[in-house]
Parts: sequence; structure tokens; C-alpha cells
Amino acid sequence: MRRLAGLFYGAALGFVMMVALAAVSFKQITKKAVPAGGLEYLAPGSDEWQPIAAPGAGALGQMWIGKAGELLVSTGASPYGAAWNAQTAKWQTTQELPPTFATHPTITDVSWRALPGEAWLTTTTGDCAPMLEPEKTRLPAIARCDPEKINYRLSAATKASDGALLVTYYHDDDQTTRAWRLDPGAQAWMDTGVLPLVAASEVLVAGTHGDALVVGGDGRMVRYDKKTWAALPRMRSDRIGWQAALTKDGGVIAGGGFPNEEPMNRFWLSAIVVGFVALALWLAKKKAIGFVALIFGGTLGVALAIAAFFILWIAIGARF
Repeated sequence: MRRLAGLFYGAALGFVMMVALAAVSFKQITKKAVPAGGLEYLAPGSDEWQPIAAPGAGALGQMWIGKAGELLVSTGASPYGAAWNAQTAKWQTTQELPPTFATHPTITDVSWRALPGEAWLTTTTGDCAPMLEPEKTRLPAIARCDPEKINYRLSAATKASDGALLVTYYHDDDQTTRAWRLDPGAQAWMDTGVLPLVAASEVLVAGTHGDALVVGGDGRMVRYDKKTWAALPRMRSDRIGWQAALTKDGGVIAGGGFPNEEPMNRFWLSAIVVGFVALALWLAKKKAIGFVALIFGGTLGVALAIAAFFILWIAIGARF
């Protein structure tokens, strides 16, 4: 009798636990992502980010270098850029609009990467020598390049204010991401060193003094001072999909993206599992149920919940 009770309670607990996990996961998947508000500013020489108000309401729009060399920021409230004045801690509005980039047709094994100044870099599978467009200037081949995988290993590119081209490339031979620099008129790319970050994707942003900034997908950043790369401190808020750019005075402004809800999601999923395990232990003691029978019943309940899910999925798919 105790074994049957253990099987029954275990199956019930396992089934309900899987339903609860599925409900929480479904809510997480269907939840509408809300863009993170507010910006953060890293002053020159500082090792700590400070929160600053955005120049307008709505989500962060674009960040670009304006005609006066100032970093301009737009928001959903207005497409016009505003420059941050660190001395007054206020935004100065302008009537400048963000630059537009040419669109390109989709061609198999060909990739484009936009550069400042209405130019772009073209890479073709099987060829380690990129093409500078629209001049159609064939550039030197990137060292240690895998020609068949260049389109996704060359992850970012930009043109520095001093005219040099910068690209980031993942090298499979030593599993590092390196930045390569090509000065105007140079016959070969110069290795500027290994980036002090590991990111699945990154964005390369040019500054106004020949410097540059690499922004990883998780928000980690490294800065280039025309000689070496140095990692920047992490921002205060935890987000996914940060945007960032260098200011004229050497600071960094970052914002955009979405709040990182993964830690909270893991917490709730873990809490459900731990809660049901604790309830199972309490039942085993309260009802004097065999623990082995309870575990077996729980496994059965999980299997039944998974089977019910697939039956429901097939039934819904058959109707539509």
C-alpha cells in the first residue's frame, strides 16, 4: 500500500512540477521585451560608470559622430542628436540627423560591413583580401585568415578618424580574437593584439582621435588607444545588447539594450524544482512513504507530463 501511495504522490508531484516549469517557461518566452532606459557615462580616466539621464524619452536611438566631432545621441522622442556636456552634466540639442547607410542585395558568400563616411567593406568566401567600397579598392589579405570562413570570423570593421581601417577577426588556430589595422597606403595589416574579451559577436566603433571601441554582445567593452587594447569596467546595470560610443573628450556613453532577465528566470525555475523536492521529502516523512517509490512515481509523472505536452502539441498542430 505504501508503494502505491508513493507512486501516486510521486506521479502527482512530478506531473504538477513539469506543468509549473512549462508555465513559467512559456511566460518567459511570450513576455514582451521592454527596452532598458537610461544611459551610463564613463568619464576619462575613471574606473566607475555613472548613470545619466537620456536626452529624451523613449528607447535609445542611434549614436554617431556629428559635424563638430561631438558624439550625438538620439532617442525615440526625437531623431535629432544631442551632445553630452560633461562639465554642465546636461545635453545640448542639435538639428543633426543620424547618417544613413547604403543597403546591399543579398549575395551568396558575400558580406558587407558599414564604415563611417558612407563606405563599406566587402568580404567574399574563399578570399582573405577584403574589398573597400564603393572605390572597389582591393586590400591586402588578412594574415592567418581562413578564406572559407572569413565571412563569419571577420566579425566587425570600422574606419578610424586617422583613416586607418580596423577589423576584428577570430583565429581558430589559437582561439583568440585579434584586431588588425591597415594604415592608409600600407601594404599589410598590422596585428594590434589580442582583444581582452571573448564574445560571440562584437561591434567596432570609431572615436575622434584615431581610437576605437569594441562592444561585445553582453556589454563587455575594450578600448583601443592607437597602440593597445584595454578592457573597460563593467556597467552598473545588467543588460543584453548594449550600444556604446566614445565622446570627444575621451569618455564613453553606453545605453540601450534590454534588461538581462536570465538570472531571475534561472532563479524561478530552480525555486520550483527545489520547492517540489522539499515537498516530496516532507510527504515521504509525513505519510511514511518509501522514498524509492516516490522517486519512481515522480519520474513517471514527469514522463506523463512530457507525453501530454506532445499529444497537445500534435492535436493543436492538426487543427491549424
